[in-house]
Amino acid sequence: MTPSAALGADLKVRVVVGIGLIVLAVAGIAVGGMIFSLFAGACGLLMLSEWAGMHHISRRWTVIGLLLVAMPIVLLPAYITVPELRLFHAWALLAGSGLLLAIAARRPMLLAGVLYVGLPTVPPVWVRSPPGGGEWVLWTLAIVWATDIFAYFAGRAIGGRRLSPRISPNKTWGGLVGGTAAASIVAWWLADYFALPDWCAAA
Repeated sequence: MTPSAALGADLKVRVVVGIGLIVLAVAGIAVGGMIFSLFAGACGLLMLSEWAGMHHISRRWTVIGLLLVAMPIVLLPAYITVPELRLFHAWALLAGSGLLLAIAARRPMLLAGVLYVGLPTVPPVWVRSPPGGGEWVLWTLAIVWATDIFAYFAGRAIGGRRLSPRISPNKTWGGLVGGTAAASIVAWWLADYFALPDWCAAA
């Protein structure tokens, strides 16, 4: 297979998988409740599985870590009745259980993995809980999608110097500019479409 054919096949896979995940995410946001919590929990499980593989953590400790990450995410809308305390309690549960797990397994990277995965996956469930929260979650995810998609294509089209060759050799300044511009446009357009409050103006 030629390099151009391989690139085309890779792009097709990216598009199909990306569209599928976006459809699932939007459906989960629209339904909300336990369905969205399960979707967020599944994303957290996949992320932690990848993290465990990168750091060569045994399957037994990985499974325990997966349960610890899933527990506050899935139970977040129900296990505490005060919305303002849900996020704090979920993060406290993640940090405490992750620390105990890391000590038991003698693997500090388990604590880092639980926090790395839990910190970004818990807030969307908390934000989605009240009425109108789905719009904020969709706005946030759309910015991430726009950044990733347009950074990829801008990086291919514009190129330029590498951002950090040692950490991620495929990231370029052209991709950074394209992704940032797309994120700004999408953020502004969706905020206007959903009539989200302008917090800067309110302050």
